[in-house]
This record gives sequence, C-alpha cells and structure tokens, in this order.
Amino acid sequence: MGNLTKGSIRLGEIVLFIVKLQLFWFVSVFRFGIITGIFPSTATVINLLFRGFKELDDVSSIKWQDFLKAGQKHFKAANVLGFISFFISLILYIDWRISLIFIQNRFFHVVLFLFTMVVITTLIYVLPCYVRYEMPLTSYFKQAFFLMLCSIPSSIAIFLGLIVVGFISTMFPVFTLVPVPLFLLPTVWFSYQSMLRLEKQAVSN
Repeated sequence: MGNLTKGSIRLGEIVLFIVKLQLFWFVSVFRFGIITGIFPSTATVINLLFRGFKELDDVSSIKWQDFLKAGQKHFKAANVLGFISFFISLILYIDWRISLIFIQNRFFHVVLFLFTMVVITTLIYVLPCYVRYEMPLTSYFKQAFFLMLCSIPSSIAIFLGLIVVGFISTMFPVFTLVPVPLFLLPTVWFSYQSMLRLEKQAVSN
C-alpha cells in the first residue's frame, strides 16, 4: 500500500472521528438536558482528543454508548467547573459594561483588558486540566492558572489557532458543521503540549 493511499485512509479516519465527535456531542447535550449537558459533553470530547493525539486508533472507533458513559462520569464535576467558569465570565462582562459606560478611563480599560485576558486564558485551561488530572475541584483553577503562567507561548498559540479556525470556517462554511471539535482542536492540542512539557520537567527535577 502506497504512502498516498495510507495518507488518504488516515485522513478519512480523522474526518470520520471529528464528525462522530460533533454528532455525539450534539446528542449528548440534549441527552443530559441542554444547559447541564454542554460541559460534560465538552469534557468528553476533550478527553477523546487527548487520547486521539496519543493514539488515534484507540478512539477512532468510539461508539455512542462509550461517549455516553464518559459523559455520565464527567457530569457533576464538569458542570461545577463549567458553571463557575461561566459566572466568572459573566462578572467580567458586567465589569466591562460598567467600565465602558461609567468609568471611561483608558488606563483602567488597559488594566481590565490584561486582567480579562489572564482570567479567560486560565478558564480555557480548566476543563483540559480536569480531564488530564485527578485533584479536588477547586485545585483545577489553581492548576489552570499555573499552566497559563508557565505556558504563555502556548496560550498565545491557542488564541491564534482559534482565529485561524474562525477564518477557515468563514472561508469554507462546510467546517461549521463540526464547530465543537474544530474549535477545541487548537485549545486541546496546545494545552496537551503544555501539560506534557511541564510533566516532563517535573519528572526530570
């Protein structure tokens, strides 16, 4: 079998895997009650992407029942972390509205912008940290903050990756059919690389 044929088969497996992730995520969200289904379903997709980065063959044949069981496992913890992250984001939005309408101070806006970027980047790492590590729930925010501080290049790469994905989706609307795995790919990939790097440093020390 030639390299071109092998590459085509591999590409087909990746595309099928991404389509399945999107389909399973969508069904799972409704299965768990829409509002309470978003975070455990997303955590399950992140977990499968982590495993796929390590060995695609391990997860390419994932079945709906396996996805559902994983979602049930993540249901409570992922929702707690997800809703805490949501309310923190909501508070930041309210702060921005107050700042823009009432304060109107350029220096304060710059400070608030930098603070917002730190918080949002930390929140982006929360679910990947939850999927990767076992620790008390409150410790995931500390771990995410630590990961953000130690992986600034990766954090920047995540935002650049999201911009690229958004641009590709605009240019090729067919990609909007699989928005969840597509937008999670840069986030999970760079989070995964950051975690591996820190874990190797911890072992070497």
